[in-house]
Amino acid sequence: MTANLTITENGIISPTTDEIKSDIQGIFVNAFGSDLSLDDATPQGVLIDSLAQLKQASNSVLLYLSNQFDPKTATGIFQDALANLYFIQRKSATHSIVTCRCTGVNGTVLNGISDGNPALAQSTNGDIFECVVGGTIGNPVISGGVTTYTTSGYIDLVFRAKELGPIPCGANTVNSVYQAIVGWDTVNNISSGTVGLLEESRNAFEQRRVDSLALQATGSLAAVQAGIANLSGIEDYKLWENPTGNTVTVSGVTLKPHSIWVCVNSAVSADDVARVLYDNKSAGCDTNGSQSCTYYDNATGVSYNYSYDNPTNQNVYVHIDLAEAVSNETKLEIKQAIWDNFNGLDGSKKISIGETIYASRFLASLIKFGVNILSVGVSDVSTGPWNNSLEFNMNLLPVVGDRPTASVPGTQIIVEVDGS
Repeated sequence: MTANLTITENGIISPTTDEIKSDIQGIFVNAFGSDLSLDDATPQGVLIDSLAQLKQASNSVLLYLSNQFDPKTATGIFQDALANLYFIQRKSATHSIVTCRCTGVNGTVLNGISDGNPALAQSTNGDIFECVVGGTIGNPVISGGVTTYTTSGYIDLVFRAKELGPIPCGANTVNSVYQAIVGWDTVNNISSGTVGLLEESRNAFEQRRVDSLALQATGSLAAVQAGIANLSGIEDYKLWENPTGNTVTVSGVTLKPHSIWVCVNSAVSADDVARVLYDNKSAGCDTNGSQSCTYYDNATGVSYNYSYDNPTNQNVYVHIDLAEAVSNETKLEIKQAIWDNFNGLDGSKKISIGETIYASRFLASLIKFGVNILSVGVSDVSTGPWNNSLEFNMNLLPVVGDRPTASVPGTQIIVEVDGS
């Protein structure tokens, strides 16, 4: 019966609706004779159409189910089940992360989450942000009994939104002390932060599964990547290795001989990063970065000091040139679609640390608006020039500000008509 699915070594072949209908018509002719009218307007014609639709629907269900056996196409609980074979689970929603400069009296202690009663800041949207890892204003260093403040009057600390999901954190918006602390005067995020995510999407989960194939391994860069990718709270990561005996510079990052470089954009604790480096990298392999972490081996009593990096946010501007004018409402929806694509909220792959941005990736998000597009370009300068692609050093994280709204128009996504 041609109306059925055909299973071959190359996959499943599904008949078209016309083929299914023709097959059912043949059954009716065999049962009621060749003089039976098959016109769609007749009762038997209506019945044939209904049966064909039901058969096509059941075939579609089986086709959908067959696609759930391949990690590349599986979705939902089927994707979760396949990922369990690799001992990984879908990530829950995450917090927005932002670096804030806290000013005040040298020696003032600002608590982090693990300390209890963390320092709290508030954004212009009214969202509350809490200090992740605490610190002391001025960054004191004690040497020979003398205290020296390396950043007198301020300290840069990482804050996260108390609420999960895409909480806005554009530059200079987390700028109010929410809960007063004696000696803490002001707070402000000089640059945009990383917007939190909803529950891990299908595409992001599949990419992490691929990155986690070496999760049970040790001694290789892939093993370190697998461990980093599965830390709680990780937003983004980038790794590189210098296996040579010479110092090399790769995409703006200097790597020591025989070393690895780990860059994570996250509020994950330094202790967790240290544990991954201890468990997964090869013995004697050096590390790079401006952040330090320490792993203490309880079995031997030995402490291991490692380095890693946090990325520097790099503002990116997206320019869309339309052939004709659109309403303000449509213009806002276009901006929101671009923002969602940039941050991976529409099922696209999120733009990550050090990634080259291609302007063409945004075209798919614009098609649904039915507008005539003259050009789409990207730049790291608000006035252009507008390029087809934009490359970054591998320690830079492209950001595009907060998601545009009616009250916050989103100045990093620019929609113009014929260049004006």
